[in-house]
Amino acid sequence: MLKNLMKYEIKSVLQTFIPIYAIMILSIFLVSLKIDNLSVIGAIALPFSIIAIFIAFLILTINRFKKSLLGDEGYLMFTIPASSFKIVMSKMTTMILFYIITIIIFVLSVSVMIYITLDDKSNIIKTLVSISSWVETYNLSLIPSILNTILATITELFAFIATIYLSLSIAQIGRLKKHSNLYAIIIFFAVQFIISYISVKTIGTYDMFPSEFNEKNIPEYINIFNVELLKQSALQIIQGCTFIWGTIYILNNKLNLD
Repeated sequence: MLKNLMKYEIKSVLQTFIPIYAIMILSIFLVSLKIDNLSVIGAIALPFSIIAIFIAFLILTINRFKKSLLGDEGYLMFTIPASSFKIVMSKMTTMILFYIITIIIFVLSVSVMIYITLDDKSNIIKTLVSISSWVETYNLSLIPSILNTILATITELFAFIATIYLSLSIAQIGRLKKHSNLYAIIIFFAVQFIISYISVKTIGTYDMFPSEFNEKNIPEYINIFNVELLKQSALQIIQGCTFIWGTIYILNNKLNLD
């Protein structure tokens, strides 16, 4: 059932993202042509397409949850043979998936653009060799850092979406429902403030690089970076799971679609 729910969500979200993806890729292609007028058009359209993607992501995250679970479609959605958990997670997983796809498309497109626009392709090889030499000199292992960064990005997105879902759900309870949009915004920012405060108190703040930077200590700095990323990811997983549980509890016990 989760698979079928995700298929439905992907089809709905895809209708919005495909045109934006097309504009972003076309913009990068126009920039790469090095033709004055077309390059200018591409350069102007590219940042707008990137902004549009993030705006669309936020709007779809809110609308897909609110309309299909808290709106008129909620009556139909709750009649299907699937638990609230599966319904919520199908929406969550779909949005995270599209976020990852967006990053991949953007990185690949920009990489192709840079490669095409470079007059001397040998500079790419020289840069890669320099990076490799630098990593070897300081005996660095960048794979853990890359994996931790990916994990932190996904968990942060998970916690962010879960906060949106919980805020929208709480705003549907009792008298709050009359001005649900306003209360959802207030609740969201209040929760974010509380989470930030808890994060500072539990994890604390740290300086990635001290005032007197020493290249010999780069491996130590990277280790600190990895540890802090793991701490942050752990907190975000706890936050996300707690908020998802709260959302499902409201959907099952407190929600009034009248």
